[in-house]
Amino acid sequence: MTNSEENTKKLLCYINEFCPKELNSVEILKFFQLLLAAHWEHADNHGQYSQYLSCIDNRGLVETTLDENPKAVKPAPKISIKLGEVKFEKAHLGDEKAESEDGNILTFGWGCSTQLIFNHRFETPGQTLIAAESTFEFLSAIANEVRQLLNLTTFLPVGISQPKKEKNQASDNFNLDIIFNISYNYYVSANLETHRIKVIASTISIQ
Repeated sequence: MTNSEENTKKLLCYINEFCPKELNSVEILKFFQLLLAAHWEHADNHGQYSQYLSCIDNRGLVETTLDENPKAVKPAPKISIKLGEVKFEKAHLGDEKAESEDGNILTFGWGCSTQLIFNHRFETPGQTLIAAESTFEFLSAIANEVRQLLNLTTFLPVGISQPKKEKNQASDNFNLDIIFNISYNYYVSANLETHRIKVIASTISIQ
């Protein structure tokens, strides 16, 4: 077994401890941030690209939409994870639902799909492309494990864009996107016995 394969197995064991039980946009972003940060933690994880990426400062390298400050200057290097528009297969509340044995908790479910975007921002086009290739090879290598771990219906690559210089005149950085299509089941549970739900339900029934 190669060092890369050993590192991948260690990463999966580590990530398995933090696997979310139910998926939503926030949990998906947090999971992939943790996953990618673990990959970028050691230069050896980059395999054939280690010689080019060993100089990268990985502290705070990986962020998500949850961490970003739109007004702040975005320095390089940085890898930002974002989600595209989430599209639901079933548009009406209650198309699929389950009720707890005591009838107090009602769970609604929908199949949904979106795009997971890994934006890479580095100082040169070459470094940007090499960093993106490392990320892509890592995600592709463990795609089946991630799909099973998160119970995803789909986790497939769509493409890798070309490095482009940022339009911001104050920046000399380059960026590109790696895009994956993902689909999964989205569940929302409501405890019908909570005070707030009872008050709202009572008000609606009176009207």
